[in-house]
Amino acid sequence: MDSLADTLDRNEASFTGDQIGLPLVKRLGLLRSQKSSRITWHSHDCYEMLMLADGATEYEFADGKTVELTGGNFLLIPPGVKHRGLYNVRRPARLCGILFDPMVPNAERSTPFTKDDLNWILEQIHLGLCDAHRMSFDMKGSFKSLLTTLKKFDVSNRSLVISLRSHLCAILHDSAKRLVSERTCTPKLVVQNAIQYMRQNLNTEASITSLTKAVKCSRARLFVLFKESTGMTPNDYWQRLRFELSLELLKQPEKSITDVAFAVGFSSSQYFCTVFRKYSGTTPTAFRSAGTEELS
Repeated sequence: MDSLADTLDRNEASFTGDQIGLPLVKRLGLLRSQKSSRITWHSHDCYEMLMLADGATEYEFADGKTVELTGGNFLLIPPGVKHRGLYNVRRPARLCGILFDPMVPNAERSTPFTKDDLNWILEQIHLGLCDAHRMSFDMKGSFKSLLTTLKKFDVSNRSLVISLRSHLCAILHDSAKRLVSERTCTPKLVVQNAIQYMRQNLNTEASITSLTKAVKCSRARLFVLFKESTGMTPNDYWQRLRFELSLELLKQPEKSITDVAFAVGFSSSQYFCTVFRKYSGTTPTAFRSAGTEELS
């Protein structure tokens, strides 16, 4: 399957459920961002599903919890829960958001669902709220079809309207199925333990070998599980975590670039600068000079 991002080439689009005759969906939004943009605290009066085609972004909830999304992940947020982009910034990413409410009157209209079906979907959603989940193969296919339809969408084209409704319903069903399968999949615990180990060792030169020993998993198996769960290799994920920590440390003017490099587990400032440029597009020195309000 091609990258989901290959089908997403328009900067922004938004449609309401009323426009396509789908009461289940309140609004569908599409954003293709190449630059950082502000996301302030907000909440919705219905459920929100965020799906990331590619890139990486991180959300913060009012209770202090943070959730990182990478390409191929989705996040479900319940009504009334305040959230925002971490540090009020969304990193460059391609994002699709669906606001929906399975309890709204006539929610089953223009869908293949009965009221009992929607209740089942809602039950599964409630078991996976406010956590990042990896899209299944089926869900990726439905998401890609949705993006393809949106590229040429015209509300006056009946065929496209029907297709859009079909893809949205498929995504909701696929997300519920994915949450069911996750609860019977122990590999998720391996990945969670690996990420916990990474976070506890951001300031050391701990290796992948030490990581595999800590989570009691072979290197090959860990790479497969990690790629499936996060869309990244363990190395890339670890470097991203180190990069995020370095952003905070660079706000402290008393720390030199070398100090920051050592504090986030790099053996040299040169290698740190290379990795920093990879994820930010600039150098630590240029980032610091530009000020902490500007994240590349």
